[in-house]
Amino acid sequence: MNQSPEQQIKELGEILGVNLTLDEKQQILLLLDNEHPVSFRLYNNRWCFYTMLCYIDKESDMSGVYEKYLSMNITEQELGTGNICLEKQSGVLLYAGSTANHGCAQSLYQRLDTFVQRADEIRYRLSTDETPDYDSFPKGSTLV
Repeated sequence: MNQSPEQQIKELGEILGVNLTLDEKQQILLLLDNEHPVSFRLYNNRWCFYTMLCYIDKESDMSGVYEKYLSMNITEQELGTGNICLEKQSGVLLYAGSTANHGCAQSLYQRLDTFVQRADEIRYRLSTDETPDYDSFPKGSTLV
């Protein structure tokens, strides 16, 4: 079934149990666990997802943090799940991902769920000194 973006958003809201509406920037903002905002929008027939990982302290030496993020970023790119990027004006490190618009709310839900799980995994890995076991990460290629 090929649903319009509006139908997908409405059905996704039903799946999540919330009423989803577009904001003034034509995006949807979800607050997960009352802690992590996730926004998404349709751009060039792709659903684009964004979430904040952390603020960057501009006053301290961030070379170790950047090294950690950048080493994780290449794996995220290889898995096709997303990318870690810096929003320079606000000093926010973001996790961004996208998927083709398959015209189906269930597909959108699955990709959003995978995106949120990856962001949570990245937040956890960055808060510890553990070396991630990238072979255990779900492969994003089935939803991209």
